[in-house]
Amino acid sequence: MALQPSQQTLTSFKALGIGMELVTAVGGLAILGYFADDYFGTEPWFVFTGVVLGVIGGCYNAVKQVQRMDAQRKRETSKRNSKQREL
Repeated sequence: MALQPSQQTLTSFKALGIGMELVTAVGGLAILGYFADDYFGTEPWFVFTGVVLGVIGGCYNAVKQVQRMDAQRKRETSKRNSKQREL
């Protein structure tokens, strides 16, 4: 019999994934900016732009993921409450 992970564990892993997406977006765009600065000789402008865009994009994704998680939690709570009312 396989063990079922608790809801708290799943939520923790989703939060970890959101954090990793944010770090990856910022880091990835900063690295691209570093190479662009090296190529064009425009230090530090592309790195700065990459970090800013990474933060904006990462935060946007984080907010969307949290909204999805919250909507899912509300649906599950309403289903659970409706089942309890039926009993």
